[in-house]
Amino acid sequence: MSDQTMLMFVRRMGYKESHAPDAKIIVPHGFRSTFKDWSHECTGFPEAAIEIAMAHAIDDEVEAAYRRGDLFKKRQQMMEAWATFCDADPVQGAHSAEVVDLEEHRAAS
Repeated sequence: MSDQTMLMFVRRMGYKESHAPDAKIIVPHGFRSTFKDWSHECTGFPEAAIEIAMAHAIDDEVEAAYRRGDLFKKRQQMMEAWATFCDADPVQGAHSAEVVDLEEHRAAS
């Protein structure tokens, strides 16, 4: 999925890239960062499957030459687990976390 696709998705949700006072700011890269943190901290999926899912290039030329597979089944299982995580009730979910509104937090400080 391209950055442009994610940007359009974010805009359709009502978020903006603007720093206007009334703007709800969110950036597509945050989704990637959240996925990477979740996949490393909360799952046992192999590093190779995570990196392929992130569409990262393999820097090591030797490894790149030998890695021919796409780990499709493992990535499919990982995406199903990610969807379950994203769809979980944050209060009842196994991986729940306290979500803090940064503007409210800054105002209260």
